[in-house]
Amino acid sequence: MVRNAFAKALRKLIVDVVQSAYPAYLMGTLCLVGGITGYARTRSVPSLVAGVGVGLLYLWSAESIRQGTSYGVEGALGASALLLLSSLPRVAKGPVPAVLTVTSAVSAVYYGKTFLALRQLRTCLPTASLPGESEDKSIEKACGAATFATTILAINQEPHSFRTFSAHGLPSPLGLSPLASSAAQYAMAVAAFGLALLVTAVAVQAAPALEARQSITTLSTSAVTAFRPFTHYASTAYCLPSKTIAWDCGANCQANPTFEPVASGGDGDSVQFWYVGFDPTLETVIVAHQGTNTSELLPLLTDADIFMTNLDSSLFPGISSSVEVHSGFADAQSAAASDILSAVQTTISRFGVQHVTVVGHSLGAAISLLDAVFLPLHLPGVTFKTVLYGLPRVGNQAFADYVDAHVTSFNRINNKEDPIPIVPGRFLGFHHPSGELHIQDSNAWDACPGQDNTSDLCIVGDVPNIFDGDESDHDGPYDTVEMGC
Repeated sequence: MVRNAFAKALRKLIVDVVQSAYPAYLMGTLCLVGGITGYARTRSVPSLVAGVGVGLLYLWSAESIRQGTSYGVEGALGASALLLLSSLPRVAKGPVPAVLTVTSAVSAVYYGKTFLALRQLRTCLPTASLPGESEDKSIEKACGAATFATTILAINQEPHSFRTFSAHGLPSPLGLSPLASSAAQYAMAVAAFGLALLVTAVAVQAAPALEARQSITTLSTSAVTAFRPFTHYASTAYCLPSKTIAWDCGANCQANPTFEPVASGGDGDSVQFWYVGFDPTLETVIVAHQGTNTSELLPLLTDADIFMTNLDSSLFPGISSSVEVHSGFADAQSAAASDILSAVQTTISRFGVQHVTVVGHSLGAAISLLDAVFLPLHLPGVTFKTVLYGLPRVGNQAFADYVDAHVTSFNRINNKEDPIPIVPGRFLGFHHPSGELHIQDSNAWDACPGQDNTSDLCIVGDVPNIFDGDESDHDGPYDTVEMGC
């Protein structure tokens, strides 16, 4: 009997509908966890709202499918499309966006097939009750047995479906009445209003980011090339002090052939290598500090036990007690501070120059930033320039504000997906000062205004967490220059 076949299709349908809710439940949970975790790591409110928004859309769709109410499949398909579109441009930037892209693509295909089957059912199902068995057979032939797996969804979305089932003496699927269908539509309206609120929140939060993005400018080729001497100086700091004091370190030393070294030091262990000298071409004193291996630095910067400390008042007189910095960086800077100051004073006296440039990469950049705060306190009347590469966050908000207010001509250059500049995390209270230059995958250099600019053209937006980073970008190239002796 056709009625028996129809009833069997309904029973199979109910099982299929319930099971189709499970992927949406899973995806919704993953999006919620991802959004909250991303916010905990980067304090990115747009990431939180987007993750929670897509997650809630998935969960609402799952519940709608399970209850047999309207638009559950469409909601799950829409959530999958949103997630796919947001993760696809970043698919090559790390395992997390790659997994999100694959997962959302599979989900989109799954719910897309269900949606297409639903459309087919709407096309082939008649719009009136069917009196005869021969007509029923023609419907089954037209629609196909597989299509009955989505019949329950069509019945709840198409009023004529109730007439069709009543004509066959079968109850409304899952016990839903037209009144229940109206309630489902009301619930959908409420959910749509909630989603509209989420979209509004994203727009409001994104407005400053959009403004910042619009003010981002790309440096000219000549402006980029002007940094190259400083890049070589930062790279040279990885060389042994015996090499830098003789200015015999290969390509890096040859790139700045007129440099006159004055002092060098450090053991590369308890005290990072450093050197001081004079560049007559640039008419500036150069102060450079050695960096360290990424695999050694990253655990130090992501350790939950890291803490901040006040700056030593004997080295940093007059600095407010509200200014705090990473205790490890403070110790590293203080280890050579007096020797650096003495060498700079000697160089200024010997060459009659009143300009100092401080450079460094990685850990050396953190030490150099503290030098950029330290040296002006002891050298009044001297002007300063600071050029840092792959700089981790060094201090708290008060420190970042102090740097913005007192450290002149400051730039921190980040290369592509380097994870070092995004640690220690902002959730630990660390903040970058302004002055970011971000090297894109295209090798263009973009100037990012503000502290920790969240645009995806800047390091915080481009690398929202360390899992999206690429450690190999930390050493360069910075305009063709790789860090290291």
